[in-house]
Order: sequence, then C-alpha cells, then structure tokens
Amino acid sequence: MVALPLALGCSAGVDREAGPTTLGGDDGGGLNLGDGAIPADVGIFSAVQITPSNAVLTIDLTTAPASPATQAYTVKVRRDDGTDDDVSASAVFKIDPKFGSFAGNAYTSGPSLPDGKPQATIFSAEVTDAEGKVKVGEAQLTLIALRKTGDKRDFFFLEPYRGSPSPSRDVLKFNTNIKQVDVAFCVDTTGSMGGVISAIKTELSTKIIPKLKLAIPNVGIAVSGHDDFPVSPFGSTPDMPFYLLQTVTASVTAAQAGVNALAIHNGNDGPESQYEGIYQILTGEGVAWKGGSIKKKTNAPGTFGYVDFRPGSLPVAVLVTDIDFHPKDDYAPIVEGTPAPHGREEVVAAYKKTFARHVGISTSGGWGGSSDPNPQQKDLAKESGSYVSPKAFKGACGAGKCCTEQSGAARDPDGPGGTCLMSFRASSTGSGVSDGIVGAIAALSAGSNFDVTASVSNDATNPDGVDATKFVKALRAMKEGDSKQGCDPATTKDTNADGIDDTFVGVVVGAPVCFEVIPADNDFVPAGKQPQFFNAFIDILGMPGSVKLDQRKVLFLVPPADIIAK
Repeated sequence: MVALPLALGCSAGVDREAGPTTLGGDDGGGLNLGDGAIPADVGIFSAVQITPSNAVLTIDLTTAPASPATQAYTVKVRRDDGTDDDVSASAVFKIDPKFGSFAGNAYTSGPSLPDGKPQATIFSAEVTDAEGKVKVGEAQLTLIALRKTGDKRDFFFLEPYRGSPSPSRDVLKFNTNIKQVDVAFCVDTTGSMGGVISAIKTELSTKIIPKLKLAIPNVGIAVSGHDDFPVSPFGSTPDMPFYLLQTVTASVTAAQAGVNALAIHNGNDGPESQYEGIYQILTGEGVAWKGGSIKKKTNAPGTFGYVDFRPGSLPVAVLVTDIDFHPKDDYAPIVEGTPAPHGREEVVAAYKKTFARHVGISTSGGWGGSSDPNPQQKDLAKESGSYVSPKAFKGACGAGKCCTEQSGAARDPDGPGGTCLMSFRASSTGSGVSDGIVGAIAALSAGSNFDVTASVSNDATNPDGVDATKFVKALRAMKEGDSKQGCDPATTKDTNADGIDDTFVGVVVGAPVCFEVIPADNDFVPAGKQPQFFNAFIDILGMPGSVKLDQRKVLFLVPPADIIAK
C-alpha cells in the first residue's frame, strides 16, 4: 500500500437523518456496507476523517489465485473544540462492490481489477452523532494489480505531480538468456550434396527446429543456396553464386517449403562461391557477372541482409558445404561485373559490421585434404566471434572437450583461449548435419558472452502521447551485485561518460544481472480525477549487436488529484 497525503481528505459535517442508505456506486449499482454499529457516546462533532485518505492498493498477481489487496482504515470524528475520537469500530463503510468490500474497518478487494483495469474510486464512512444525524467522511483509493515478489515481479513507481517518486530507486534482476535467434542456411547445392540436402529436408521440421526451440524460444529460419558463378570454368546454367528461397520466418511450414525447394545444380570446378553466398546473406548488396546479376536487396523495415535478419535477434549464418571456397582473385578478370565478386576480406568485414556469428557444417569428401572446407569455416567462426567455452557443451562428449566432430563426437579446443570454434563435421550422407546445426545453436545459447546494457523504450499505447521514458532518470549497472536478488559482483563500465556505470562487461549468457532503476521527478503529467498509468519497457541487450536478452515492463502511476472536502 502507498498512502498519499491529501490537502483535505475528508468531508466536513455532511448531515442527514439516520435511515436506510440508498446511494449508488459510480456505476449506479448498490453499495457494500460495513458491519458498523451506532455508538451511544459519540456525542456531537463537526467532521469525519478517514485515514489513509488516498491510498494506492495492490492486488498481488504472484500467487494463483491472486491475493486481494487489503487495508485497515481509521475513522476519527473531529469536534468543534479541536479534539477527536477514534470511531473506526462503529463507522459504516460504503464502497462500490466492484472494488471490494469492508468487514468493519478492514477493506478487501476482489481477486481482479474492476472492469479489468486499474482505477480509483471514492468511498465513504458514516457516523451517526448523538442527535441522530448521519455525518459522512470520504476517502479515495486506487486499485492496481501487479506481481509483487519473485524474479518476475512487476516494477512500479508512484509519480505524484511535482512530488518525489516512490520508491526513490529500486533494483530489478534480469535474465541474460538469448531470447531470439535467426538461423540463415546457406547450402551448397552442387552435385555432391544430394545426401546432405535430403537430410535437411527430412529433419528440418521434425528435429532441427524443435530442438532449436528448446535452446532459444524464438527461432527464425531463412533458406538460401549457392553453387558458383555460371561462367566457365566455375559453373554453368542453372548455377548461381547465391540464391534466396526464404527470408527469415518463424513459420515452420514456410521454412520447410524453403528447404524443399533446394535442388542439385552443377558447379564445374572444385571450389565454390561460399564467400559470395555468405556475403549476400549478411549484406544484401548484390553482385554482377558477365551475362547476369543478383540485384541489391530492398529490406523490410528494421531488418538487414538478404535474408531480412530481425532486430533483436542473434544473427547466425550456417554454411553447409563439402569443399573449399574460391578466393575472389580466382574470378578476376573472368567474372566481370559491378559489384564484383566478394572474398574473405569483405565477408570478415561484414561479420564484424553486423555482429553475426558463423557456423560451419563441413561434410566429408575433402576432409584433411587441400579441398577440406573446415579450415576456412574455422577462420570465419573465429573472425565472427563464434566460439564458446567447452563448458557450453556440458560435458556431453567429455570434460573440457568440444563436441564438434561428426554426430557430436569430441574435438580438442581449437579456438582463442581454449575455446571451441563453431565449425562442425558431418557425413556426406547427411548423417550428423542436424546434430551439428542444433549443437552449434545450443552451444551459442549457453556459452556466448556479451557486454550487457539496459535500454528504456516507450509504450506507444500510452494515453495522450505521454513518453514514459521521461520517468526514468538512469539505469545503473550494479557492479556490487545484489545478494538478495542473486546477482554476483561484476565488472561494469560507463559508456556515455555521465558518471553512472551502465554496462556489464563480458557476461556469459544465463548469468543474472541487476540494474538499479532511478526514477525522475514528474514535472510533465498533472494529476487528474482518475489515476493515470503509463508503461515503459526496459530491454536488456547483448552488445555489440543489441541482441534481446530480457525485457520487463515498468509501470508509472500518476495518482489522482486530492479529493476536496464538501
């Protein structure tokens, strides 16, 4: 309960003869009467005062069913000589039944908000004096519903107009698990890849997507293929250096249709156009050659790359191939065009610009020889930051091992600082391809690390166009942690030189972090007759890349204006 002071929060002596009460509530319904009794010694008095006179009460949604709001009220009568008496036990309380009821002076709300929304009401307490006149005091209560405890408690600030916010600051614990991933497949569709493509078609809906969703709840899938440029000696019609079959979609049906459209083409020489395929996935820039081109992509709003990676996602490009990559110098001057073919340097730059992660699935055929794609896959995984601690595999293939060999078999750490590069092996028959894809995304979801920051955004549905971000003065990353919330001390930094640390450094996904929310004074939303509620969102983002890790809604209540004595 939050009690608000009133300049004058009671009615003065409103007199009427004692008798049946016929007043209706705000909606015209009957009123709930408390169990009051007329005292014999109340005497003569001039006013009735109810305390608290302007309370904010909360239905607790933490429990199931919800716990109703409760409040014990005090009623005093004020005499002309300035003395007062407590008559709480004998006062008769009346309130619109949709807001709850009184048992004596004890108020209890219903299990849910009246009309499904937070709102305020005026209720009364009646006291009969020695002359038989009924005198009435009035007070106001505001009823809201929130989760008051637990990791998912709702965040709530009282923002009286030109007053001090309450509480003056609060601590909110956030999770740092990856919530959304976009997996863009780039599949080699040259002649030797038939078994692999068949396995992807068979297992995408039944195995790959269901298991990905166990690791990360919101999974988007994009499907593309590559062969090589249809210019001799690299390829021939209908080969393409890149082609798109499905932009990022959360629809399993659409994703399945995309992989079903993968078809075997040619690819005349050994190496293929893997660099071009990945570059187009990440940039959507387009490329041209003698006699053909891939046009530049026009992206859906807020997305990027040829596949329309979604904002807030961890973008992952999965390259499935069985042979090494053409460097761009191989193509000049045979393949002519503007834009010209792209190579390793451009792909690495695109990974660093987009903060996407590379996952390589190298199928057997060239393993260990000059045509083995695994070294180039590892190179892109390293350059894109796509590596995790062996702990991310949770000992599935042995302590301290990387489960990146075929079907999840063990490999010694091969990444920076004893980490595991996200480059997996599979069979040319397709065996192990699904395991590699799922294993990579699961490992990234468990072992990635980010700098973690908080960002506040407005709820566009707030009434009267109010920008609720103005209620937030600062979001402080608590380097000291908070043992009550389960947040350990951590390294933090100030990224905008305002003197307040706003970012946690090098957080492994899944580790909780605590931010202190410091509210700003409300000098822009005046009080009205009803409470005014405004929502803002605090997004926890993995940086770089603004990957969604958590989001919580914060409620700001501007309490109603004080009621004025009659």
